Amino acid sequence: MANDLLAHDNHTFELNDIKVNFRRHRFARRITIKIQPFKGVNVTVPMRATLDSAHDFVLHKKEWIKSSLEKMRQVEEREMRLSKDLPKIDLAAAAKLLHERTDFLARQNGFAYNRIFIRRQKTLWGSCSAKKDLSLNAALAALPQDVMDYVIIHELTHTVIRNHGKEFWRRITLILPHAPVLRRRLRNYRYFSAC
Repeated sequence: MANDLLAHDNHTFELNDIKVNFRRHRFARRITIKIQPFKGVNVTVPMRATLDSAHDFVLHKKEWIKSSLEKMRQVEEREMRLSKDLPKIDLAAAAKLLHERTDFLARQNGFAYNRIFIRRQKTLWGSCSAKKDLSLNAALAALPQDVMDYVIIHELTHTVIRNHGKEFWRRITLILPHAPVLRRRLRNYRYFSAC
């Protein structure tokens, strides 16, 4: 049994009181470990890998996992403190604000988009479809306006440039010269977007 391939898509085991989640992925080429705030330790396992090889890989990386978890806990604590300072979101009020702000920024900077959707999203601040439909996280409405504007400009820029190449970042910086600072500030609010 120990040498069997993972029988199911998901598997969990404890490593010194650390919960490790294994997930099989058909496109994975190698075993990888991802540690994220509020999501813990997740191991992606290729279809051909055995359970033993996945466990061995995790055991080999045990010290790195412990060190990374300690850093992650500090990030989680910081994000929890930041999120306590932010107000609760009223979806209707957030939608009104984000619609108005997106319309204003689009007109001001010569962008055109199709439709806009305001949602309570768990992981993304925003996205732009190939049809130029924008989807914005309602939590943006609770962020400082310059940070909110950065996300909106980011998504509006995707209506013209689909990738994150040099031209994309150059265009954003022409509109928001301090965009790199705003991008770093946005990272402080990751936890809030998951609420």
